[in-house]
Order: sequence, then C-alpha cells, then structure tokens
Amino acid sequence: TCRHSCLVPGKQRDGIMDTSDLKWVLDRTTEAIRCIDSKNGIITAVLAGIAAILFSNESFSQAVYNSFASMRVLAMLSMVIASIATFAVVVSLFASIAPRSKCSSSSSIYAGKIAELGSAAKYFDELARNDYSLDADIVSQIYENSRIFVQKTTWNQRATIALLFLIGALIVFSIFYAIGV
Repeated sequence: TCRHSCLVPGKQRDGIMDTSDLKWVLDRTTEAIRCIDSKNGIITAVLAGIAAILFSNESFSQAVYNSFASMRVLAMLSMVIASIATFAVVVSLFASIAPRSKCSSSSSIYAGKIAELGSAAKYFDELARNDYSLDADIVSQIYENSRIFVQKTTWNQRATIALLFLIGALIVFSIFYAIGV
C-alpha cells in the first residue's frame, strides 16, 4: 500500500490513496516513459540525419581516408572519438529501449498477463479472486513503471551526452582536416 498520500491531491482513506488517485499516478508514470521514448526518437533522428549528411557523398569518407593515410594525428584522434561516441549513442539507445519489468506479468492490469489468460471469462475470474486488490496492483505497476523510467532516463542521458561528443568530434575533425592538421 502507498503511504505517500502527499503526492496526489484527492480523497484519502486510512492514509492510503484513493483508487482514482492511484490511477492518476499510474498515468503519470506511463506518460513519463512515453516522453523518454519520444526523446529516444529525437536522438535517433539526429543520428540518422548525421549519417545521411556524412555518407550521402564520398567526400567525407575520402576526408577520413586521407587523414589516416597522411597520418594527421589530430584529425585521426577526432575520428576515433567520433567512432566511439557513435557506438556509445547506439548502445545507449538500445539500452534505453530495452528496460522492461518481468514483474509486470504478475499484474492483472498488465496487457501481457491479460492476454495470457486466454479468455475474458478467465480474466473476470482472475479479478474476482478474494485476495485480488486493484489498489495493490496499481501500486505495483506504479513502482515498476518508475523503475523502468529511471533505467530509460539514465540510458537516454548517456545517449544524449554521447551524441554531443559525436557532434563535437565531427566539428573538430572538419576544422582539423580543413587546416591540414
């Protein structure tokens, strides 16, 4: 049960949030996850845009080749950093997409569990169990969604930082290549 009734305005009973308040908190945690997924989409679009610009003609590939062939150390170093940053962005994006909770399948409000029951009648029987509590189920989902949100946010922040390093390294490479360093 939730004892943090100060989080949401609404009617309280015995210090526990009202079911409608719990649904409100569940909606907020679900929306927070959607927002992080949207941010991942933006990072993916920026990364795809960078790739499209860099590889749409062969001048970038030729510049990288020339830098390594002529041993331009600073240009090579910036390309190594750009490569590492690209790898970090991709890994972080995949890690941010992946978090899911195995505990969700035990919840009677989790779509995967509902589908596993096989019929509406079995789902109704599940909800009619004497020991079933909608409030406890919602609180469990709020907790699991919050854990997923934290994992996704951590990886999204790493992807953002890596993307900034990638952009910076590409700018530095362009400058070093242009001045012949």
